[in-house]
Amino acid sequence: MDESQIRLLLVDDEAIILTLFKSALQAWGYTVDIAEDGKKALQLCNENNYHIMITDLNMPNMDGMALLKRVKSRWPMMEVIVVTGYGTIETAIEAMKMGASDFILKPVNFEQVQFTIKKCYQKIKAESENQELREINAQLRSVNEMKDKFLAITNHEIRTPLTIIKGYLEILEMIMESDDPEIAETID
Repeated sequence: MDESQIRLLLVDDEAIILTLFKSALQAWGYTVDIAEDGKKALQLCNENNYHIMITDLNMPNMDGMALLKRVKSRWPMMEVIVVTGYGTIETAIEAMKMGASDFILKPVNFEQVQFTIKKCYQKIKAESENQELREINAQLRSVNEMKDKFLAITNHEIRTPLTIIKGYLEILEMIMESDDPEIAETID
């Protein structure tokens, strides 16, 4: 996946924040949707496939922590960045324990936001590559099992006639070594 294919959902109850964030994110080449609250965000998540969500903490209807909890339980691979103007260390720790990728304080430094998004992208890319490798390994295990079964069948099919031939050779050897005059006459 290319970084320009990253799809972001921006969640904040302040229209000016949504506008500023959306403009910056689109200028960086990202596809961005916006939601004014957690309920709208969940609705959009049900309808679309987002890679990263950036959410405010303090919002009406559903706060950012409740949204984070629901998103991580339903879409565990989605990276969630929490942004707030009312953050404490305890809140940041709680958000990180709940699965937040990062915790950014307002006023926002957009360079920090861009760095955090790039870090999330690297994590998404690595997980995607790991998933591909797991799938390839599963396919290789399957092919290896088929090869082993084929070799076992082939080995059995080759051994059966060889065992019969070996048996006949042993009988012939016994006959050749025999001192019985009737057998010697039959061979001549």
